[in-house]
Amino acid sequence: MSIMIGLGSGLGTLLVLSLLWILERRGRLKERMSGGLLAQGIGFGFLPAAAVLNAFIAHDPLARGLPVPRPLAAVPWLTEDGCFLPARIHLACGVILFLAVAAWLILSRREPGPGGDLLMTSLCLWAALRIVTDGMCADPRLSPGGHPVLRYAACLALLGCLAVWTGRGNRNRKNRIQSLGNWIGALLSAGAVALTSEKALTTGSEAGDLAVLLGAAALMLALTLTAGADSRREAAYFREGQS
Repeated sequence: MSIMIGLGSGLGTLLVLSLLWILERRGRLKERMSGGLLAQGIGFGFLPAAAVLNAFIAHDPLARGLPVPRPLAAVPWLTEDGCFLPARIHLACGVILFLAVAAWLILSRREPGPGGDLLMTSLCLWAALRIVTDGMCADPRLSPGGHPVLRYAACLALLGCLAVWTGRGNRNRKNRIQSLGNWIGALLSAGAVALTSEKALTTGSEAGDLAVLLGAAALMLALTLTAGADSRREAAYFREGQS
């Protein structure tokens, strides 16, 4: 029941914040309603909606996670009785990531880019988080047959955003060389995630394997967001050149 209430509350949060974004842009910038504007609105509300959803999931009996591996220390509120509490971790991280996105929007003093860049940025941040935290969940429904499908879906989401941003920012030789480096790093990171998840590659300890996942997710996220920044920078350069 708590999960169903959480889904409704999360959807309501997403709708309200998306509507506020759209109304603000239409009022201040006189933007017409479009698919891109709708995507940006969804991107603005995505992380808070995920946080609200997990606030309710935290009360579900199946929300308890796996034991905290040594030598990692238990963290009050995020762990309990020596076990992770993934929903609380997702709740806390969702709020922190949303604040980071809001700070980026304020400090950059620019629009987040065309074609749903804000949505892709929020999706990338959440996907990188789930690559790491998916292994903390004890619910067997999240890993049918022992395969962490959500973690693999998160990798595909990052690679998909990288593909979109690479396609937009590939107008000169320098960008093509950098894009090749981004893809090599991202694919190697995705490979490390897959091998570690399937226990084909292991450090010999659960904490070490978690560190590998954290490093791979961080690298994939950095490379993907860098590609997004490059594509927006190049798009702005071409717009200025044409004006």
